[in-house]
Amino acid sequence: MPACKNCQTAFTISPEDRAFYGRIGVPLPTLCVNCRRQHLASFWPFGNFYQRKCDQTGESIISTFSPQAPFPVYKRENWLKDNWQVPEAKVNLDQPFLEQLTALQKKTPHYHQLTDGTNVNCEYCDDAYTSKNCYLTRSFAESEDLYFGYRMVGCKDCFDSVYSYNLEKCYSCTRCWQCYNTHYSLESRDCLDSYFLYDCRGCKNCLMCWNLRNAEYCIKNQQYSAAEYERKIAEINFGSWFTIQDLKAEFKKVLVAEAIHRDNFNVKTVNCSGNYLTESKNCRDCFFMEEGEDCFNLMRALGNKDIYDSVGPYRGQLSCGSAQSLDCYNFKFCVYAIRCRDSEYLDQCEDCHDCFGCVGLRKKSFCILNKQYPEAEYRRLVKLIKEKMTARGEYGEYLPVSMMYNGYNDTLAYLYFPENREQVAARGAGWQEEIITEPKIDLTVEELPDSIQGTKTEAVVNKTIKCGKTGKIFRYIPQEIKFYQANNIPLPRYYYNYRVTENFRQMAGLFGREAACGLCGQKITSYYPAEWGYRKIYCEECYRKEIY
Repeated sequence: MPACKNCQTAFTISPEDRAFYGRIGVPLPTLCVNCRRQHLASFWPFGNFYQRKCDQTGESIISTFSPQAPFPVYKRENWLKDNWQVPEAKVNLDQPFLEQLTALQKKTPHYHQLTDGTNVNCEYCDDAYTSKNCYLTRSFAESEDLYFGYRMVGCKDCFDSVYSYNLEKCYSCTRCWQCYNTHYSLESRDCLDSYFLYDCRGCKNCLMCWNLRNAEYCIKNQQYSAAEYERKIAEINFGSWFTIQDLKAEFKKVLVAEAIHRDNFNVKTVNCSGNYLTESKNCRDCFFMEEGEDCFNLMRALGNKDIYDSVGPYRGQLSCGSAQSLDCYNFKFCVYAIRCRDSEYLDQCEDCHDCFGCVGLRKKSFCILNKQYPEAEYRRLVKLIKEKMTARGEYGEYLPVSMMYNGYNDTLAYLYFPENREQVAARGAGWQEEIITEPKIDLTVEELPDSIQGTKTEAVVNKTIKCGKTGKIFRYIPQEIKFYQANNIPLPRYYYNYRVTENFRQMAGLFGREAACGLCGQKITSYYPAEWGYRKIYCEECYRKEIY
């Protein structure tokens, strides 16, 4: 078994995998599965939004790239225009190719925001599509009035929610579907007018419930009459910060001791392993994926076939070693490639084919380091470059960490694979330095009112407040105060990104461990960390017997 060149862990490469890598013509991987995920996820900006200037026009923009980004950043509308010249370089066969590509990247403008131009009033967002009036939200589509969210589709008038679909008037939900006026809930579907639900379906007017189906007027899974339920609910001040903290603590105890947990959250899958898979076939070690076939080691993926070792592929085929791609075919070792094919080592290229080692190109073909060649000369040079790269042990390696867009602590990888500055530096990756500002603090969190009831908008809106967890400065905007008042939700006391990531961390992780079903004892793979202490993790058969 080979040893991972990063963490030195021994890992296996199956005959099936060897055949795939041989089929697409790349060397066998030198990193273990987890280090491959970590490396690729480090190319996905995930952290802060920065106010900076477009390096072409000087206009103010909001971007996930900090003012210290290693390359010029253009507003996307400006990047799409033809009034600037893409840098190019002549390949030097005697110099490591990825060093040349890194040098080219540092000179090439990148667009400030991942989007397709179909949004309205979503400037403070990223990875956004066909949405309106959204704020500090990432990876979402077809949504309106969405605030402080992540990976949301078809949602309206929601705050502080992640990985959810078709919600309305919901607050602090994680992996919920088709819910209305549901708050502080997890893994629930088709519910309304409820608080603190876990794995509930078709429930309404319920509080602190778990594993229920089509229930109404329940508290802690106990049935009440409508009048009794309304009386008990009226005794709870959901608008109080301290009351909600007590309820959150109680809900965690419910998850540990009372709730039944599926060993995985895979739905409509055939011959698959991993977690959070939907309508997929023959996929192994994949996570957060829908509609995949014959894939291995994918994360955050939709509609792919024959793709290995990738993060964020969307409707791709025949690929490995890429991050954030859309509608691509036969592509390898790329980041932010859109509608590209038959290409390798691309960085933020769109509508290109037959390109090798290019950055920031649109509608180009037969380019190397952004320089155009006749087709025959292109193919001859690519063959020579690959031979030289192979001799140096370079070909088949992912884009180097020297090409990361942000510091490691400002990427998606940091969520799944937290490391400190010293560990990151040992791998040659960068660290995002805090941009120090010292504004006057208008309010401390201790000075915030406990209850939203009676809180006057003018007393808190646009005031600078120091987060009690991160020390970062945040402000309430008028839209969120209006939402909190209308829905009896206390003012949050933590920085928005801390709230988002805390909800994100409620989901099971990427690391499976051998466990025993809590009911029948058969061996299962559990993705819940052992330190969570969940007592009732069941195999699918036992889960269905107990719940349905």
